[in-house]
Amino acid sequence: MFDKEAFLATSSTPADGTLMRIEIHGPVVRVFYQEDNNFIESMPGSFHIDPVLSNAAIFGTHYAVDSWVETWTFAVTQKDDHTLMVEFSRIVNNIGTPPDQPESKFATRGWGELKRVTPPDVSGSTP
Repeated sequence: MFDKEAFLATSSTPADGTLMRIEIHGPVVRVFYQEDNNFIESMPGSFHIDPVLSNAAIFGTHYAVDSWVETWTFAVTQKDDHTLMVEFSRIVNNIGTPPDQPESKFATRGWGELKRVTPPDVSGSTP
């Protein structure tokens, strides 16, 4: 769960934060957010990771031509073997929206912790 601090627009994420999931498999990173009790992948194929020792920057940008550009970043550091401390930011430029409109450009940020979850054994074998 992320606490939230929003500026320029309050509608970019829920006021009470949101649940996120990040899957890291070597250089492949997938980011999910929870909506209506389901996890939805955000920007499939767009995220990258730049790890250095206990820290990493996870980032992704996507866009619709002549409409909008959006960037998400996660700065993470290892707290313990099962926990990452996370600073999240999201910035959006709705380039197709007049600048005087409230949702033309906005950003939000939050912080929290991500806990390692062991995937269930799908092989059918028992320990």
